[in-house]
Amino acid sequence: MRLRRGERGFLLLDAMIALAILALVGAMFAQALQGSALAQRRLVLVREATLVARSQLALAQEGAATLAAGSNARLNWRVRNEPVAGSPDGPGLLAITVTVADAVTGRPLVVLRSLKLAR
Repeated sequence: MRLRRGERGFLLLDAMIALAILALVGAMFAQALQGSALAQRRLVLVREATLVARSQLALAQEGAATLAAGSNARLNWRVRNEPVAGSPDGPGLLAITVTVADAVTGRPLVVLRSLKLAR
């Protein structure tokens, strides 16, 4: 097939436009994968924080001697026991609050609250 004089450059231009569109689609796909990986890492961190918070809350409810604060490589947690205002004649209640935060950013991931009878 013989090309006319004015049509010679169109094949190269068409190929360059196709490659630019392909590069754009590839960049958007890579960005979506990166966002998905970040969301997966955050989900794993929140799941671990939830397990730590539940175990610390269970220990505090049983009356076991728990540390007021603790940490591991990725998480920091704090357990607070505060009296709840109630009737002066009764045994009273303690409000237990467990806060688990990201060790790097310090942002709270999980906060669990419960009540127990004061002894």
